[in-house]
Amino acid sequence: MRVKGLIVAAATMSVLFMLSACSALFPSEEQTTPPPLLEPAAITYVTEEVVRGDVLETISMAGAFTAVELYNLMFERRGGYIKEINIELDQRVYEGEILVAFDTDELVKQVAEAELAYELVRIEQASASRQAVTARENYERVHTVAVSDRLGADRDIETKRIIHEAGGISDNELDTAEAAYITKVSDIDGRVAQAYSSLASQNDAAAKADINLRQAQTRLSNLREDLDKAVIRSPIDGIITYAEPLIIGDFIDARKPVVTVSNDSELCLRVSHSSIYSLSDFAFGAEAIVRVRSTEYAGKVILSPVERPVNASYSTDPFVLIEVYDIPEDVIIGTLGHAYVVREKRENVIVAPRNAVQEYGTYSYVKVLEDGVSKERPVEVGLKSITTWEIVSGLKEGELIIVR
Repeated sequence: MRVKGLIVAAATMSVLFMLSACSALFPSEEQTTPPPLLEPAAITYVTEEVVRGDVLETISMAGAFTAVELYNLMFERRGGYIKEINIELDQRVYEGEILVAFDTDELVKQVAEAELAYELVRIEQASASRQAVTARENYERVHTVAVSDRLGADRDIETKRIIHEAGGISDNELDTAEAAYITKVSDIDGRVAQAYSSLASQNDAAAKADINLRQAQTRLSNLREDLDKAVIRSPIDGIITYAEPLIIGDFIDARKPVVTVSNDSELCLRVSHSSIYSLSDFAFGAEAIVRVRSTEYAGKVILSPVERPVNASYSTDPFVLIEVYDIPEDVIIGTLGHAYVVREKRENVIVAPRNAVQEYGTYSYVKVLEDGVSKERPVEVGLKSITTWEIVSGLKEGELIIVR
């Protein structure tokens, strides 16, 4: 029994030892304190002050710079075989410089022959003209003498008639005098008629000679012009912006475009016209803003479909030309640009940034900061630009509107 008691005591001691050890391994739970309450962060708004400004409603179009002055050159009078070519795209040329030329050997011969023919006809015309002058002088001389002779004959016959009436001469003598008078007058008239006929003949010959001379002169002038037009020369200092691919010996028809020379010292922006815009938006002189490489320049419309002839085909090439002021020197033909043609302009009006105005259907509003609190404010919107809108009512100068 004693042994059993010892065993129980030993077991009891073991349990107490284990409990003591567990107490050392697992300390008692501590009392926790609740976290402090955090105040909400203040809302920060990005605002802008309401001010007055200008609003431009614009039409946006992309384009490229081109020359205001350019010439599309061709052989205008006749076709021919190419003998000389001095054209290359972007080549700089100067006024009077030969760009393309025909083989003109046969034309040169024709010109030489026409010059000889003209000289021969000129000599004949000069001779005919001199003969006509001589005939005129002879006629005037004959006519003067005839007038004098006729007066003398008239006086003589009148004298005879007076003497006959006084009985100084017989009837036979008067008849003889009358017959002589008639013969003399006939002779006088004959000499005048012959001189006049010679004058008329010489005048006709001179007139024919004049016609022959004009014909020879016209032929020579045409051939010389053909010879001159067989060469295309640059009409200005500029650069070649189009060149027809040609080789020596090619035949090219008359009036076929060969080369375009552009004056690159005066450029404008050429933009395509969109059918969604009214042609009246592109009237001559309309204001424009042109952006080139992120820089804006002022300009104006100098040509649009409005200024074209009524029968022009707008659909095939409906372009607009815009003069741009003070463009930098590095802007060349082909440089890209973006034009904003002013359709309507409002000055000194209440304005708001585009991103500050919210729209739901026909309802528009902005958020205004009042005493640090954002409040929705309905507004009436007027003219709209890309970045700025006109506020007709709902805002006053000096108020703060929330833009973000």
